[in-house]
Amino acid sequence: MLRASPKPNRMDDRRHSRRPAGFVVTIYDRRLGTIRGRARNVSAGGIFVETSGIAPPINTPVEIELTRATHASTRRERLECVVAHCADEGVGLMFALAS
Repeated sequence: MLRASPKPNRMDDRRHSRRPAGFVVTIYDRRLGTIRGRARNVSAGGIFVETSGIAPPINTPVEIELTRATHASTRRERLECVVAHCADEGVGLMFALAS
């Protein structure tokens, strides 16, 4: 008797491991304007931002600004992203690759 293998966990399909985060993220979307949130986790391929349910549609290109404070300074970085998935608590963004 053959048994079906269990479905792979979504986490198993990820290319990059995620790390917990907590810094401030600002999402800039042409239609929705500015959305402020907090990074829940980040990886080499993307970031999940808690936004209280406000999110651009999937596949929307957006720009984000990351604000990370250290004991010595505050650092801001801007990155281009694409909305990969939406959830009640926020949005998953995939970092756009430079061409």
